[in-house]
Amino acid sequence: MVGVGELAGLACAASWATTTLLVRHEARRANVLALNAISATTAAVYALLVFVALDWLGLHAATFGAYPWRGVALLLVATLFSIGIGDNLYFLALQRIGVARAMPVSMSEPLLATILAVLLFGEPVTPGLLAGLVLIPLGLYLVTMPSRGRLVLPKADSRSNRIGIGMAIGASLAWAFNANALRAGLEQVDVGTATVIRIVAGVPLVWLIAWPGRRWLPGGQVVWPRLWAALLAGTFTSAATFFFSLAVHQAGAARAATLAATSPLYAVPLSLLLLGEQATRWVLLGTLLTVGGVVLVVAA
Repeated sequence: MVGVGELAGLACAASWATTTLLVRHEARRANVLALNAISATTAAVYALLVFVALDWLGLHAATFGAYPWRGVALLLVATLFSIGIGDNLYFLALQRIGVARAMPVSMSEPLLATILAVLLFGEPVTPGLLAGLVLIPLGLYLVTMPSRGRLVLPKADSRSNRIGIGMAIGASLAWAFNANALRAGLEQVDVGTATVIRIVAGVPLVWLIAWPGRRWLPGGQVVWPRLWAALLAGTFTSAATFFFSLAVHQAGAARAATLAATSPLYAVPLSLLLLGEQATRWVLLGTLLTVGGVVLVVAA
């Protein structure tokens, strides 16, 4: 029977997929770094309001371990890698190569995070990790290989495709470092408080990146996104964070990560239907292999 945790994990995947589609839609006309900054600010406002409300209702109290400052420092490092580096690279990749390629490539993050955990924390090499080492690279090859038929973005040149794929890989690596720093930080700070610290600390960081970062965009344009799209993206980003925390609490970290990793199965088909993106059967097969590899890594 599907419980609250499982439903929360699926809701997290759907929320992140929706955020991805919103960013991709606005990326056709707007500065995605500015969009990320407004979205992060919206998510921080939601997180603070929920945190204050839960505290006022007596439903949550901040809890720290024996070394709270160490925990906070690790959370800030995790924020730098996730919100500061990973998210911005991912949104830039969306603008260059679209959802159907950027999202599956970025889904190599759980594999990279697991490898880092083995190297840094001595976690055992599981059968799922070994299977993921085969399936995920194969899936990424199918997603990123030159197409003889339709392309995800027919108007994108080969250099732009290479840069976009590199950005998506960079995002996955940054998120992998984030996961390991977060794991260590959560030993000293409870999940709810840690979530608020990370989201709020990320706001000034993304604003610092947004303005000078315009030089990374095609033509260096400074076009502000429509406010409704940025606010909506922030709403779903906040929801994804909340649902993932709930899934971890109710169903455990492995099951929550497995369900959250299904987001490409929502986003890729919707990007084809709603945004008019195109993909060959190899891109779709690569997406399925990548997600399957992720599931094996985090569940087995």
